[in-house]
Amino acid sequence: MARLEKMALLFSVCSTPLLSHIAASPPLIAEFKNTRITSPEALRKFLTHNQIAFVVAKDDKFLHNEAPENQWGERLVKGAYQCTLSELLRAPYRLTLETQHQMSRPSESIVRR
Repeated sequence: MARLEKMALLFSVCSTPLLSHIAASPPLIAEFKNTRITSPEALRKFLTHNQIAFVVAKDDKFLHNEAPENQWGERLVKGAYQCTLSELLRAPYRLTLETQHQMSRPSESIVRR
């Protein structure tokens, strides 16, 4: 049961690219199986000990292998999302995509009827 809980923790805390990075290393997988990891903090220590780079937002407990973007294209820098000129140029495109997404979903009031 401990293995299942450890795998559930891994999958609930790590992003898919970070999981694939971990899975690509058989020695890392072997060490992971033999290490007692019971919390997100213990998982962070394990990754740090094995020199696996990751980032996490201040308000988020999810681990990423590289700085993610939010829905507006802002990059995660030192634990906070920051906007740069290149992200400003992509904002209208992202707004268009979000509008298309919202318009393609049926209205919740229609679904309830």
